[in-house]
Amino acid sequence: MESDCEPQSDWLPYTVQEDDTLLSLALAADIALIELREGNCFNPIRSIFPGEQLMLPRRPQSADMGAPVFPAAGERMTAVGCESELASIHAPPAMTELKGIFALIGNAMMPEGGSYRLSLRPAWSDRYTDYLEFDSPVEDDVLGLINVEIFGPGLHWLRLSLIDDTDEIIQESFCEQPVVFAAPQAASRPRSTS
Repeated sequence: MESDCEPQSDWLPYTVQEDDTLLSLALAADIALIELREGNCFNPIRSIFPGEQLMLPRRPQSADMGAPVFPAAGERMTAVGCESELASIHAPPAMTELKGIFALIGNAMMPEGGSYRLSLRPAWSDRYTDYLEFDSPVEDDVLGLINVEIFGPGLHWLRLSLIDDTDEIIQESFCEQPVVFAAPQAASRPRSTS
């Protein structure tokens, strides 16, 4: 928790369940992922743990959480958009299997007063959820850090969008990259010596 932040006191307490992710809770509570994170004073790469308590703006409803989708062996998908060097993702390459926390590298060269937004979409959904937004341009450097545990395993699409000063996506200034988030490793249990 950030030291100078107070969690939303007018939200409801919720105890994290075994299969919950921040994405699943944001969808079930019908709130943007950025808002859920900020309302709980979480930094962008913080994940959640079963039994932990956090705050939600409303009781979670059954969200349309699809089963993780994994690409078939040998299936190749390529980036969409990404033609402009103003908005491009250089790493990780398309279809890379990722785990833990990784850096998204690329270009985000937006106009004065604009920003860039990173959004993610699991393959089972047609809805992107905003993850990060910054107002400083980036040239061939880190666009943001992403923790795969926030989203769950399977094929996901990363989207980089340039936003103008009226909060609209700049035409033809986006890049969507397919990547695969690995399933978390089962925690090893200590052996009993008795």
